[in-house]
Amino acid sequence: GPPPPTTDTTAPKVTSTVPKPNATGASPTANIKATFSEEMTASTINDTTFFTLRKQGSSGFLAARVSYNPSTDTAILDPSNSLKRGATYKAAVHRGAKDLAGNPLDQNASLSGSQKHDWTFKVRN
Repeated sequence: GPPPPTTDTTAPKVTSTVPKPNATGASPTANIKATFSEEMTASTINDTTFFTLRKQGSSGFLAARVSYNPSTDTAILDPSNSLKRGATYKAAVHRGAKDLAGNPLDQNASLSGSQKHDWTFKVRN
């Protein structure tokens, strides 16, 4: 008979981002994107607490609309306002983001616990 179904225990991770980490010429009107290693549960991406953007040196998250495209496994963060020219921003995908089997994001399996993925980039002047 067919083999028993395997249970997915592999944590998803972010495999690429736009802008790239440490990019220096990001557009002030750019959407921030994170592409995952596998399909994610959209409801775990839509909440702004799971995919966030903040200006370096400030404490609050920027207002943004977050969406998820299952055909490309990509989360998109669309800031409500243009980003400030010359400013550095930190984007983060948090551990609340889960794959279809419910595994939370773990960007670094060699560390104990689930690790979020964050990166910084600079908007062009």
